[in-house]
Amino acid sequence: MPHASVLAYSTKKVTGTIYANFTLKMSYHTFIFCVFLFRQLVDAKNRVQNGLTKLLETNDIVAELKISLTALEPELKKKSADTEALMERLAVDQEKADQVGKQKSHQGFY
Repeated sequence: MPHASVLAYSTKKVTGTIYANFTLKMSYHTFIFCVFLFRQLVDAKNRVQNGLTKLLETNDIVAELKISLTALEPELKKKSADTEALMERLAVDQEKADQVGKQKSHQGFY
């Protein structure tokens, strides 16, 4: 039994100290490693689950926003047309203001 001989040797060597050498069977090391891997797998599964939950929540929010946008589309088109009409009217008013400004500047020189 190699474990017993190692324990006997370490006991002789370390007498009078608070330290002790322990030897573990390979199956225990394998068990510890498997527990470590299991924890990593559980953590990875939880990360994937959280990601999927967030994606589903985002899909629900996008669906609600699409419905809202569809409901607001006629109003947005009307406001867009009103804005275009206002921009055209502003362009015409600007041209008139430019003509009046040119006439006054010409009158000032004579």
